[in-house]
Amino acid sequence: MSKQDFADTFDAFEVHVVLSKGKFAFAFDKEERVRERKTANMSKQDFADTFDAFEVHVVLSKGKFAFAFDKVEKSDTGYAVTISNEELELNYVEVYTGELTEEEAAKVPAFFEEEGVTDLPGNVFCTKEKHADAAFRELRLCISDGLDREGPTKEQFTDILAQSLISCTAPDFSKASDYEVYHFLLSLFDLSVFENDPIAAAFVEKLKGRVKALTADVTVAEIPATDALPSGAANAVRDIRLKATGPAGSSLLQLTPASNGCFFAKL
Repeated sequence: MSKQDFADTFDAFEVHVVLSKGKFAFAFDKEERVRERKTANMSKQDFADTFDAFEVHVVLSKGKFAFAFDKVEKSDTGYAVTISNEELELNYVEVYTGELTEEEAAKVPAFFEEEGVTDLPGNVFCTKEKHADAAFRELRLCISDGLDREGPTKEQFTDILAQSLISCTAPDFSKASDYEVYHFLLSLFDLSVFENDPIAAAFVEKLKGRVKALTADVTVAEIPATDALPSGAANAVRDIRLKATGPAGSSLLQLTPASNGCFFAKL
Protein backbone atom coordinates (compact mmCIF):
# COMPACT_ATOMS: atom_id res chain seq x y z
CA MET A 1 0.00 0.00 0.00
CA SER A 2 1.31 3.44 -0.89
CA LYS A 3 1.82 6.00 1.88
CA GLN A 4 -1.03 8.10 0.47
CA ASP A 5 -3.37 5.10 0.54
CA PHE A 6 -2.23 4.32 4.08
CA ALA A 7 -3.00 7.91 5.15
CA ASP A 8 -6.53 7.43 3.82
CA THR A 9 -7.12 4.51 6.24
CA PHE A 10 -7.52 6.98 9.13
CA ASP A 11 -11.24 7.69 9.54
CA ALA A 12 -11.36 9.81 12.69
CA PHE A 13 -9.18 12.62 11.32
CA GLU A 14 -7.07 13.58 8.31
CA VAL A 15 -3.44 12.44 8.13
CA HIS A 16 -1.35 14.68 5.87
CA VAL A 17 2.08 12.95 5.95
CA VAL A 18 3.08 9.34 6.62
CA LEU A 19 6.55 9.09 8.17
CA SER A 20 6.11 5.36 8.64
CA LYS A 21 3.07 3.11 8.31
CA GLY A 22 1.98 3.08 11.93
CA LYS A 23 -1.27 3.61 13.83
CA PHE A 24 -0.06 6.62 15.85
CA ALA A 25 -0.77 10.15 14.65
CA PHE A 26 0.54 13.50 15.87
CA ALA A 27 -0.45 17.10 15.17
CA PHE A 28 1.48 20.35 15.18
CA ASP A 29 -0.53 22.61 17.46
CA LYS A 30 1.99 24.69 19.38
CA GLU A 31 1.63 27.72 17.10
CA GLU A 32 -2.14 27.81 17.49
CA ARG A 33 -1.93 27.44 21.27
CA VAL A 34 0.56 30.29 21.48
CA ARG A 35 -1.77 32.44 19.37
CA GLU A 36 -4.73 31.65 21.63
CA ARG A 37 -2.77 32.57 24.76
CA LYS A 38 -1.66 35.88 23.26
CA THR A 39 -5.18 36.87 22.19
CA ALA A 40 -7.16 35.48 25.14
CA ASN A 41 -7.55 38.86 26.87
CA MET A 42 -7.70 40.91 23.68
CA SER A 43 -10.96 42.63 22.78
CA LYS A 44 -12.69 41.48 19.62
CA GLN A 45 -12.01 44.84 17.96
CA ASP A 46 -8.32 44.62 18.76
CA PHE A 47 -8.31 41.04 17.48
CA ALA A 48 -9.88 42.17 14.20
CA ASP A 49 -7.02 44.63 13.81
CA THR A 50 -4.46 41.79 13.85
CA PHE A 51 -5.38 40.94 10.25
CA ASP A 52 -3.02 42.81 7.93
CA ALA A 53 -3.87 41.41 4.50
CA PHE A 54 -7.49 42.59 4.56
CA GLU A 55 -10.02 44.22 6.85
CA VAL A 56 -12.07 42.06 9.21
CA HIS A 57 -15.31 43.78 10.18
CA VAL A 58 -16.76 41.36 12.74
CA VAL A 59 -15.21 38.71 15.01
CA LEU A 60 -17.49 35.73 15.61
CA SER A 61 -14.71 33.98 17.51
CA LYS A 62 -11.01 34.77 17.81
CA GLY A 63 -9.77 32.56 15.02
CA LYS A 64 -7.43 32.97 12.08
CA PHE A 65 -9.94 32.00 9.39
CA ALA A 66 -11.83 34.76 7.60
CA PHE A 67 -14.88 34.62 5.34
CA ALA A 68 -16.50 37.21 3.10
CA PHE A 69 -20.12 37.60 2.04
CA ASP A 70 -20.24 37.06 -1.71
CA LYS A 71 -23.96 37.10 -2.53
CA VAL A 72 -27.25 37.58 -0.72
CA GLU A 73 -30.33 36.62 -2.73
CA LYS A 74 -34.00 36.36 -1.84
CA SER A 75 -35.28 32.80 -1.58
CA ASP A 76 -38.58 31.09 -0.87
CA THR A 77 -37.79 30.78 2.84
CA GLY A 78 -35.82 33.98 3.37
CA TYR A 79 -32.36 34.63 1.94
CA ALA A 80 -29.70 32.47 0.31
CA VAL A 81 -26.36 33.72 1.65
CA THR A 82 -23.08 32.77 -0.05
CA ILE A 83 -19.78 33.11 1.78
CA SER A 84 -16.23 32.18 0.81
CA ASN A 85 -12.92 32.08 2.65
CA GLU A 86 -10.24 34.71 2.35
CA GLU A 87 -7.01 33.06 1.23
CA LEU A 88 -4.78 34.11 4.11
CA GLU A 89 -4.50 30.70 5.78
CA LEU A 90 -5.89 28.35 3.12
CA ASN A 91 -4.48 27.75 -0.34
CA TYR A 92 -7.88 27.12 -1.87
CA VAL A 93 -11.24 28.87 -2.08
CA GLU A 94 -14.16 27.24 -0.30
CA VAL A 95 -17.63 28.55 -1.13
CA TYR A 96 -20.79 27.76 0.82
CA THR A 97 -24.40 28.90 0.41
CA GLY A 98 -26.73 28.65 3.37
CA GLU A 99 -30.26 29.74 4.14
CA LEU A 100 -31.31 32.39 6.63
CA THR A 101 -34.93 33.08 7.50
CA GLU A 102 -36.12 36.65 7.02
CA GLU A 103 -36.03 37.13 10.79
CA GLU A 104 -32.44 35.85 11.00
CA ALA A 105 -31.27 37.87 8.01
CA ALA A 106 -32.76 41.07 9.44
CA LYS A 107 -30.38 40.88 12.42
CA VAL A 108 -27.16 40.54 10.44
CA PRO A 109 -26.73 44.03 8.92
CA ALA A 110 -26.44 45.59 12.40
CA PHE A 111 -23.40 43.38 13.10
CA PHE A 112 -21.61 45.06 10.18
CA GLU A 113 -23.15 48.53 10.55
CA GLU A 114 -25.00 48.11 7.28
CA GLU A 115 -28.54 49.26 6.51
CA GLY A 116 -29.92 46.16 4.84
CA VAL A 117 -29.29 42.51 4.02
CA THR A 118 -28.35 43.25 0.42
CA ASP A 119 -25.53 45.51 1.67
CA LEU A 120 -23.67 42.57 3.21
CA PRO A 121 -21.54 41.46 0.19
CA GLY A 122 -17.94 42.52 0.70
CA ASN A 123 -18.11 42.39 4.49
CA VAL A 124 -15.69 40.01 6.22
CA PHE A 125 -15.89 38.11 9.50
CA CYS A 126 -13.35 35.88 11.22
CA THR A 127 -13.83 32.68 13.19
CA LYS A 128 -12.05 29.65 14.60
CA GLU A 129 -13.93 27.53 12.05
CA LYS A 130 -11.79 26.42 9.14
CA HIS A 131 -14.59 25.38 6.78
CA ALA A 132 -17.25 27.61 5.28
CA ASP A 133 -20.25 25.47 6.30
CA ALA A 134 -19.11 25.45 9.93
CA ALA A 135 -18.44 29.20 9.79
CA PHE A 136 -21.97 29.77 8.52
CA ARG A 137 -23.36 27.65 11.35
CA GLU A 138 -21.47 29.78 13.88
CA LEU A 139 -22.89 32.89 12.21
CA ARG A 140 -26.38 31.51 12.82
CA LEU A 141 -25.52 30.86 16.48
CA CYS A 142 -24.42 34.49 16.81
CA ILE A 143 -27.63 35.65 15.16
CA SER A 144 -29.58 33.62 17.71
CA ASP A 145 -27.52 34.32 20.84
CA GLY A 146 -25.62 37.53 20.05
CA LEU A 147 -22.05 38.30 19.08
CA ASP A 148 -21.02 38.02 22.72
CA ARG A 149 -22.27 34.44 22.96
CA GLU A 150 -20.16 31.91 24.80
CA GLY A 151 -20.23 28.25 23.90
CA PRO A 152 -21.24 25.53 26.36
CA THR A 153 -18.95 25.01 29.34
CA LYS A 154 -17.40 21.62 29.99
CA GLU A 155 -20.08 21.05 32.64
CA GLN A 156 -22.81 21.83 30.11
CA PHE A 157 -21.23 19.51 27.53
CA THR A 158 -21.13 16.80 30.19
CA ASP A 159 -24.85 17.32 30.83
CA ILE A 160 -25.54 17.05 27.08
CA LEU A 161 -23.81 13.67 26.99
CA ALA A 162 -25.58 12.52 30.16
CA GLN A 163 -28.96 13.42 28.69
CA SER A 164 -28.01 11.55 25.52
CA LEU A 165 -27.28 8.38 27.47
CA ILE A 166 -30.47 8.70 29.50
CA SER A 167 -32.80 9.43 26.60
CA CYS A 168 -31.11 7.06 24.14
CA THR A 169 -30.82 9.87 21.58
CA ALA A 170 -27.86 11.49 19.84
CA PRO A 171 -26.16 14.31 21.78
CA ASP A 172 -27.71 17.70 21.07
CA PHE A 173 -24.82 20.02 20.18
CA SER A 174 -27.08 22.53 18.43
CA LYS A 175 -26.01 25.40 20.74
CA ALA A 176 -22.30 24.79 20.14
CA SER A 177 -20.09 25.54 17.16
CA ASP A 178 -18.11 22.77 15.50
CA TYR A 179 -14.89 24.17 16.98
CA GLU A 180 -16.40 24.24 20.49
CA VAL A 181 -17.40 20.58 20.21
CA TYR A 182 -13.93 19.69 18.90
CA HIS A 183 -12.20 21.63 21.68
CA PHE A 184 -14.36 19.85 24.27
CA LEU A 185 -13.55 16.41 22.83
CA LEU A 186 -9.83 17.20 22.83
CA SER A 187 -10.04 18.14 26.52
CA LEU A 188 -11.18 14.62 27.42
CA PHE A 189 -7.83 13.01 26.62
CA ASP A 190 -4.18 13.14 27.58
CA LEU A 191 -2.69 13.14 24.08
CA SER A 192 0.74 12.17 25.41
CA VAL A 193 -0.40 8.62 26.26
CA PHE A 194 -2.20 5.87 24.39
CA GLU A 195 -3.17 3.60 27.28
CA ASN A 196 -4.42 4.14 30.83
CA ASP A 197 -5.35 7.73 30.10
CA PRO A 198 -6.01 9.38 33.50
CA ILE A 199 -7.92 12.33 32.02
CA ALA A 200 -10.27 10.10 30.03
CA ALA A 201 -10.77 7.79 33.02
CA ALA A 202 -11.67 10.71 35.28
CA PHE A 203 -14.15 12.04 32.74
CA VAL A 204 -15.84 8.65 32.39
CA GLU A 205 -16.38 8.51 36.15
CA LYS A 206 -17.67 12.08 36.13
CA LEU A 207 -20.12 11.31 33.33
CA LYS A 208 -21.33 8.13 35.04
CA GLY A 209 -21.84 10.13 38.21
CA ARG A 210 -23.83 12.77 36.36
CA VAL A 211 -26.13 10.14 34.85
CA LYS A 212 -26.60 8.52 38.26
CA ALA A 213 -27.43 11.89 39.81
CA LEU A 214 -30.15 12.44 37.21
CA THR A 215 -31.70 8.96 37.26
CA ALA A 216 -31.29 5.61 38.95
CA ASP A 217 -32.89 3.81 36.00
CA VAL A 218 -29.94 3.98 33.59
CA THR A 219 -26.71 2.04 33.89
CA VAL A 220 -23.57 3.14 32.07
CA ALA A 221 -20.66 0.78 31.45
CA GLU A 222 -17.44 1.03 29.50
CA ILE A 223 -17.09 -1.13 26.40
CA PRO A 224 -13.77 -3.02 26.28
CA ALA A 225 -11.36 -1.92 23.55
CA THR A 226 -11.38 -5.48 22.21
CA ASP A 227 -15.12 -5.43 21.49
CA ALA A 228 -16.28 -4.71 17.95
CA LEU A 229 -18.24 -1.51 17.41
CA PRO A 230 -21.19 -0.95 15.04
CA SER A 231 -20.65 0.22 11.48
CA GLY A 232 -19.92 3.93 11.37
CA ALA A 233 -17.87 4.05 14.57
CA ALA A 234 -14.36 5.44 14.32
CA ASN A 235 -11.32 3.20 14.05
CA ALA A 236 -9.50 5.25 16.66
CA VAL A 237 -6.19 4.86 18.46
CA ARG A 238 -7.74 6.37 21.58
CA ASP A 239 -11.40 6.70 22.46
CA ILE A 240 -14.03 6.59 25.18
CA ARG A 241 -16.72 4.02 24.47
CA LEU A 242 -19.76 3.68 26.69
CA LYS A 243 -22.93 1.60 26.66
CA ALA A 244 -26.05 2.90 28.38
CA THR A 245 -29.06 0.73 29.23
CA GLY A 246 -32.34 2.07 30.57
CA PRO A 247 -36.08 2.44 29.99
CA ALA A 248 -35.51 4.20 26.66
CA GLY A 249 -33.36 1.34 25.36
CA SER A 250 -29.64 0.72 24.91
CA SER A 251 -27.15 2.96 23.15
CA LEU A 252 -23.47 3.31 22.34
CA LEU A 253 -21.55 6.56 22.73
CA GLN A 254 -18.01 6.78 21.35
CA LEU A 255 -15.87 9.87 21.89
CA THR A 256 -12.56 10.54 20.15
CA PRO A 257 -10.27 13.61 19.98
CA ALA A 258 -11.30 14.57 16.45
CA SER A 259 -13.50 17.14 14.74
CA ASN A 260 -16.06 14.41 14.02
CA GLY A 261 -15.25 12.62 17.25
CA CYS A 262 -18.72 11.84 18.61
CA PHE A 263 -20.48 8.70 17.41
CA PHE A 264 -23.87 7.59 18.72
CA ALA A 265 -25.87 4.48 17.87
CA LYS A 266 -28.90 2.72 19.29
CA LEU A 267 -28.20 -0.92 20.08
